[in-house]
Amino acid sequence: MIVNDRFEVKRLISTILLRELIDVIEALNEIVKLAKQLDYNAVIIVGITLRKKAPDTHWVYVPEHNIVFHKYAWISNYSPYNAPDEMLSSLLIEITIRRKK
Repeated sequence: MIVNDRFEVKRLISTILLRELIDVIEALNEIVKLAKQLDYNAVIIVGITLRKKAPDTHWVYVPEHNIVFHKYAWISNYSPYNAPDEMLSSLLIEITIRRKK
């Protein structure tokens, strides 16, 4: 498959929201109806750089209801390119925003 007349790929994975995807493709009415019934949450991702070495963990899930974020990840541990100076670390925090019903 050729993407954008420029890249040849074996497989293409779309991350477009399903609710938007059904508007782009010619989906059957039944599929459109079912897709509009799906529930979802939004996620806010906050990135922070710290002037300290990251701990030896990669990601940690936080299943506490009284804490605003649900996961944090030391992305500087994924690759040396994420924090080239070893005295710096990069941290991502994921916050779920529940949809009001």
